[in-house]
Order: sequence, then C-alpha cells, then structure tokens
Amino acid sequence: MAASIQAVSVDDAALSVRGLTVDLPKGMERSHAVENISFDLKRGQILCIIGESGSGKSVTANTIMGLLPKLIPVSSGAIHLDGTAIIGAPAKTLRGLRGRVVSMIFQ
Repeated sequence: MAASIQAVSVDDAALSVRGLTVDLPKGMERSHAVENISFDLKRGQILCIIGESGSGKSVTANTIMGLLPKLIPVSSGAIHLDGTAIIGAPAKTLRGLRGRVVSMIFQ
C-alpha cells in the first residue's frame, strides 16, 4: 500500500519545510546539497528520509535541527518548527526546541 502525503497549512504543521535549498562550498562536485525541498509534518507523523549516499539526507536533517555548519549556507527557503522559524534563529532558541519539541535519531 502506498502512503500519501497530504499538504497541511503552516499553522497546522508541527514541522514545515518550504523551498529549502542548501549550497555546498565552492569547488565541490555540485552546487547544492539539497534544492527546493518542501514538506509538512503534523504532530505524531513520522518521516523517514532515504536516498543514496550524498543525496542530502544528513544536510536536510541537520538544517532542521539547526546544526548545519556555518560553511554550508542555506541559500533559500524556510523551516518552521512548532511555529518557530529555525533558519537564522539564535542558538538559545534552537537549544530550547531540541529534545523538548523535536528529536532526531542520526545513524
């Protein structure tokens, strides 16, 4: 049975990712780690990100958690977690969300 993903409004989503593009440092094989990713998750939903090595899974997860290294910039898009904008949020705000509002299991 195929699962379907239904769009929800940003207000209804626990996590909303819109048009996320993350650039790679100059000199890399390609210019973007991820390009124009969008999805929403309601409370209680689970998302598994799968793909080949180098497809942007870890970059996407680290960006959502606010853990992306400074040398890898977010060039466009928005991430809202429980109504809080993640991109550009102060470290104190991000620390308050981690573990309380969102958790991830990295492999």
